[in-house]
Amino acid sequence: MSELKQRYALGERHFSDIDLSGLDLSGLNLEDVNFLGVNLQGANLQGTHLQRANLKDVNLADSNLYRTNLYRAKLNDTNLRKSNLEEAICHYAFIDNTDLDYACLKKLILVKLIYGMFPLKALKSIRLISQIAP
Repeated sequence: MSELKQRYALGERHFSDIDLSGLDLSGLNLEDVNFLGVNLQGANLQGTHLQRANLKDVNLADSNLYRTNLYRAKLNDTNLRKSNLEEAICHYAFIDNTDLDYACLKKLILVKLIYGMFPLKALKSIRLISQIAP
């Protein structure tokens, strides 16, 4: 993880197709990061700042995203199965074909969610303020 933090601090934002599974990335500022195709299965991202992050095709299964800031994050084709998204902030997030099966969505905050094939059955336990559909 220290290598990731160093590379990010030096201005690098592209970390595509790497394995970060099981790492503790809690509380980090990773705004504008490109994690396209990254494996983050079982990672701890509690309180992490992922504003405008590209999380397309990312494996976040079994991950902890409690109180993570996902403002304008791209979550298209992302695996969030069995992840904890409790109190995560998803203002203007892009969600299309995202796997949320068995994910904890308690108190998830969605403001102007932008979605395509979002599984609306998963919305029964979250606060949906407004949404934009294509």
